[in-house]
Amino acid sequence: MAGKRYRYVAEGDGHVFDFNDTSRGEKDGGFRGDPPIYLVGTYGCRTCIGLYIKINDTKCLMAHINGVDGRKWTIGVSATKNRIVDPAQGRILQEAVLQKLKDTAEREKWTPTGREQVVWCCLYHKAFDGDTLFVGHYLVKAIQKFLLLPDQEMPMGWEGFIVDHKTGRAVAHASYRRELFRDKDQPKDLDGFEAQSEWSVRDWVFKV
Repeated sequence: MAGKRYRYVAEGDGHVFDFNDTSRGEKDGGFRGDPPIYLVGTYGCRTCIGLYIKINDTKCLMAHINGVDGRKWTIGVSATKNRIVDPAQGRILQEAVLQKLKDTAEREKWTPTGREQVVWCCLYHKAFDGDTLFVGHYLVKAIQKFLLLPDQEMPMGWEGFIVDHKTGRAVAHASYRRELFRDKDQPKDLDGFEAQSEWSVRDWVFKV
């Protein structure tokens, strides 16, 4: 029996969802005029960031933000090694992500207030030694600055979530499960929710 459908955002993708746009039904695998799907989510956020921001009652930003060291980015290389950057690279990455968020907000005529409902996750934004920083550390800093959030430690442990936009709250969380990372570009059904793929742009991947 199929679960409730959620709109799955793949790694490196990001979208501003307009839930008043009923013309998207046919393209999304439904039919034109279908009721909107208010559930959005992602998974596989190990050193990258899954981010949901409720812009207003009808719009949200949902992104799976990825940062990599472009000099090491080769197929078959450990994802962790690709995602360790030095402080100088980290600052460049942080500014690039911050600018992307600002551009998105300007396009949507939205000014962050620091009171937005936000759900985000990153399984490992730093290594367990506490000193080795992955790209997630700098992605977190960019988001905190953009949303006027206090500079505080981000908890680790989730690698994905599903949010109900009507409430702005997570209705499902995904903790680390190794099987999720096999064919992770393919949407997975999580906790009784059925994944529905969105179009793929991969414009939330940042190389430094």
